[in-house]
Formats: sequence, structure tokens, C-alpha cells
Amino acid sequence: MKAEADAERLEKKKAAANAKTETPADSEDDWSIDQQKQMETKMKEIPQTMATKERWIQIADGVTGKTPKECFTRYKELVKKAKDAHQNA
Repeated sequence: MKAEADAERLEKKKAAANAKTETPADSEDDWSIDQQKQMETKMKEIPQTMATKERWIQIADGVTGKTPKECFTRYKELVKKAKDAHQNA
């Protein structure tokens, strides 16, 4: 089962990498507006009470072309930016 899910996820990521239909990212970190919205939606849908690793796997499953690690890293970067902006305001 896990191998099938991993294979399906890999195929999904490859297809997304070949797709050219997404809105370009505003920054150099390769996140489109569509991907950001997908991640935000999945973060609202997936309960925070779920085990961390499983939660980020499920979040990434809903974000075209992104891995769980990329999603988690993006989240940490955005939290840091928000904290920095709040402290400098």
C-alpha cells in the first residue's frame, strides 16, 4: 500500500513539473500563487492534532508538485517572515 501511494505521489510530482499552467511565483523560491493557495487550504482541512509527519504528507498530497519537506519548509519560512514583520512594525 505505501509503495503504491509513494509511486502515485511521484507520478503526480513528475506530471506537475511538466505542467506549465500554474501562475508564476512572486519570489525566487518556486512557489506559484496556486500552490500557496493549495497549501493554505490543506492546512485548514487537515487537523493539527494529527501526527506531524502524516499531516505534512497529507498537506503535500494536495499541493501540486511539492513534497512534504518543501511544504513544511515553506510554512516555517512564512512564519519567520510574519514574526519578523510583526517585530519590525
